[in-house]
Amino acid sequence: MNNKQLISSLIDEIENEVSGKVSINKLSDTVGLSPWHLQKVFKKAIGETLGKYIRNKNLVRSAKMLKETDFGILDIAIDSGYSSHEAFTRSFKCFYGMTPKEFRNNKGVVFND
Repeated sequence: MNNKQLISSLIDEIENEVSGKVSINKLSDTVGLSPWHLQKVFKKAIGETLGKYIRNKNLVRSAKMLKETDFGILDIAIDSGYSSHEAFTRSFKCFYGMTPKEFRNNKGVVFND
């Protein structure tokens, strides 16, 4: 498998993981590379770290849940791999510029994935 196929396979794996519970170790096992080498190849091809890419995808998934479900923010945070409401809120605000509660309550914000 060449690097382009490898990256495409990784992105598909991340996108198709409904639970959002993707780990670098799991991905490295799937493609047969060490976590270190996998991250190096991914960063070179995509321009951002694999960990950041996964976190951002989880935040997008979380935003969709905030707009489309009535799940509590803490439930969404835990489902997205965060250990606390505070850590989730900090990451979400950094990514979207508003807290999860503000995002959910802001009718002018339309979710696009």
